[in-house]
Amino acid sequence: DDVVVLAAKPPRPFVFDAVLGPGANQSSVFDVVGRPICDAVLKGYNGCCFAYGQTSSGKTYTILGPDKNDDDGDDESGLRGLLPRALDMLFSEMHTAERRVRAGEMEAVTSMSHAVFCSFLEIYNEHVYDLSDASCPGSLQLRESSAKGVYAEGLEMHECPSAQVAKALVKKGAANRRVGSTALNR
Repeated sequence: DDVVVLAAKPPRPFVFDAVLGPGANQSSVFDVVGRPICDAVLKGYNGCCFAYGQTSSGKTYTILGPDKNDDDGDDESGLRGLLPRALDMLFSEMHTAERRVRAGEMEAVTSMSHAVFCSFLEIYNEHVYDLSDASCPGSLQLRESSAKGVYAEGLEMHECPSAQVAKALVKKGAANRRVGSTALNR
């Protein structure tokens, strides 16, 4: 655990699982944040990575990587974001497990298949938008049910049989994001 101490009277310590400084690269962010979430998802748990911060503080860069990055290519530049890395890892591990089952390498498991569905929403100025649907007229309503839990009513779900399909959905959704700036950006 890392501790950051706020210089106050008295000093206030804050404990974090990890603290990554400004020199941290995308690979180290994935290793500290993304890989443990992906490992848990592959074991059957829900996973969520939530980026929060000031406008232009690097949230999109950390999650998606630079705009000009080709997410379908190799990561020679090392700039690929957390989400493309997570999608590649998840699909790679799922396909590896399916191949092992077909090859008879996993005792007591006779068949295995995976179905991945993705949606892409944005919360902006307290409104919820479906980014995979550019024609979405306005804010979606958040609902709660015993069967679904909390969900955005009307949010589209897309089947993604591969990491490439999922990353194409992310690319489409990223183009539909609302962006703004504040005086602090200057």
